[in-house]
Parts: sequence; C-alpha cells; structure tokens
Amino acid sequence: MAGRNRTPPPGLIPASGEAQRLRVLDAAVNAWLMQHTGKTRRTYVQAWQRAQRAYPALDPALTPDDARACVRALEQAGYSAATVDLTVRALAALWGYWQAQGWVRQNPWHALRLAPPPDRRLERRLTEAEVDRLIAAAGSGRNALFLRFLYLTGCRISEAVSVRWGDLFPAEQGEGILRVVGKGRKQREIRLPAGLMGDLRRWRQGDGPEAPIWPFSAARGWQIVRRAAERAGLGKRVSPHWLRHAHATHAIAAGVPLHVVQQTLGHARLDTTGEYLHVLPGQGSGLVLAERWRKGG
Repeated sequence: MAGRNRTPPPGLIPASGEAQRLRVLDAAVNAWLMQHTGKTRRTYVQAWQRAQRAYPALDPALTPDDARACVRALEQAGYSAATVDLTVRALAALWGYWQAQGWVRQNPWHALRLAPPPDRRLERRLTEAEVDRLIAAAGSGRNALFLRFLYLTGCRISEAVSVRWGDLFPAEQGEGILRVVGKGRKQREIRLPAGLMGDLRRWRQGDGPEAPIWPFSAARGWQIVRRAAERAGLGKRVSPHWLRHAHATHAIAAGVPLHVVQQTLGHARLDTTGEYLHVLPGQGSGLVLAERWRKGG
C-alpha cells in the first residue's frame, strides 16, 4: 500500500538476545507512541508499562491465548475491570498500528471478549441541589466562579485551564461564546449564559488575550473542587469531571436535545452522549404500578 512502511523498525527485527529483544520492542512501541500527544500518549504509556509489569512476555508475536494470559495476569495483579479494559484497548491500538504498517499479521486483542466494566457514573452523580451546595461552599470569589464555569460549560478540567481570554467572545443579549480545543485538537464553541459571561468580565483585570482565564494548573483545579466538596459535606470524592457529568444529566433531564448536549460536551458520537440517559433516575414502572395500586386501580 502506498505510503506504508513495510520495513520493520528495529523493534520487530528478530533479536538474538534478551537485551536486544527489549531494545527492539521499545523502538517498536515508541514508533506507535510518537503518533500521539498529550493525555492520550500518557494513557498509552501507562497502559503499556502496566501490561509489561504484569506480563513481561509481551511480544509482537503474541497469540490470542497469550493475550488472554496477559488479561489474567492484570486481574491477578489487582487491577480493576475498568483498568484492565483500558489496558486491553490500548494494546489493541498498538497492535493495530503495527498491523497497519505491515509489521505483524494479526491483532490478538481483537479476539478477546471482556465483560464490560461497571458503569460508575450513577455513583458519581450530583443532584442540582448538591451542585448548588458545592458552589456555595467555594465562597464568593474566583473559586466559586470556576466551579460555575465547569458546570455550565461542561468542560473537561484540561480544557478549562487551557482557555484564554482571547477565546471568549460576546454574543447577543449579554451572552458569550467560548472557543474550546478538546480531544484530538478538535475545536468547538460553547454558549455561555449572560450571568456567567458578566461575572467573567467583571473578574477580568486587564489581562491580554493570551492570558489564561484560570491562571492555575489542572491539579489546582482538582484541589478547588475537592476542598469545596469537603466543606459542603457531600460525603463524596468529587472530581472536576463530576461537574461535566452533572451538566450532561441535568441538561438532558431538562429536555435539551441530545445533539445540543453532544456539541457542548464535544463528544464525537451521539451515542456517547446518549449513555447519560441511562444515568438519569427514571420514573420506574414499579412506581407507576404502586401508585395505581394505592389508588385502587
């Protein structure tokens, strides 16, 4: 195929000794990692290192049986179902890259059928009242404004601490438009309510367009959320992503069309946004039947 490098990198040339084999393998893995940046790359690095620790026999010639043995080793090492699932997805992507280059013939990870990890989003749900308590516990200054920003925009923490004043534009009726660069360097625009836009403008103190709206790191953002949750007495280990979940579930419950929530959150697929429908506490058929029974129907 045109443009495909069918000459194996040093990573896939048969090695004569263990030291050479490891050098070869590292080179092959690095060729794949160089295709990625940022959080995705860090996730892949961690997945590879995790798998190598659990199953040192990782090799391009891995068979489906070997892949299953690696999964068992990860489980025996005490990793959660979600972490094992993430690791397998990363390894499938690695072997898929090698396969696309013509360096290996099969992807042994595609033959695996793992049980889906439990969906923890219901456990990470905040009610509207809890969001109000969380924001109130942050005080009346910048920290509270930051939490409102996370909730009303649905931004990931990495996106929030990356936006600049030059990414914020006025819109009609005092509203605003925020330009956000998300996963895969994809750009989207988020409408800001007039109240939030006005408070952001009042908070600004003459910073230039390249200055960050939130002059702190993602780690500091986590700290702000955690401390507010402790002060609010929520009894939950709330993270910034919980506010993104809250944005999605509350918006859908309020009747906002799925495609609008999808655009705001920056989901590539509508069915990803639709998964939040399963997190919403529905009326429940049993409740309807119980009410009918109570009324003697």
